[in-house]
Amino acid sequence: LGSVAKPKQMRAMAIAIGVALSAVALGASSAAASSAQRVSTPVPACPSAAVVTATLHQAISKSTSTTSHATGFSRICVYMTKHGGIPSPITIRLGSPISASQFNLSVNAAKHGVAMVAVHGLGNEAWAVKRGNGLFVLKGTLMVVISAGGTSDAQLEALARKIV
Repeated sequence: LGSVAKPKQMRAMAIAIGVALSAVALGASSAAASSAQRVSTPVPACPSAAVVTATLHQAISKSTSTTSHATGFSRICVYMTKHGGIPSPITIRLGSPISASQFNLSVNAAKHGVAMVAVHGLGNEAWAVKRGNGLFVLKGTLMVVISAGGTSDAQLEALARKIV
């Protein structure tokens, strides 16, 4: 993917993120029904713009976050940057509770359009979009999905380690 992702790869990443968000909703619904059996991993705050800038080596012009408690707990952190003069978001999605099977559903959706590689030693399980731009991490019941154009797998992994 490199710094400019192809349309097919971007669609696959968008689909995977959509499935990931659906998994947050499904996980929360399941957790509500069996809250005594499942302990949710706390969702961390969004990393500061300074941390994102230093880790991904991209200038951030604006950052925003939204939080939802409607179906579990989810937080979306958006940092605006530019690639070739075109505004481009860096998005970090944090959600809990998510089960391992729901996490795998998200990863498998992404694998249908892009090459994925396992990232060992990060959370319980982690997968990166080969050649940058996306990373999925599960730690406990916390799922982290990072989407950032113009990044390397190593940069995304470094940012994820600061989150989890």
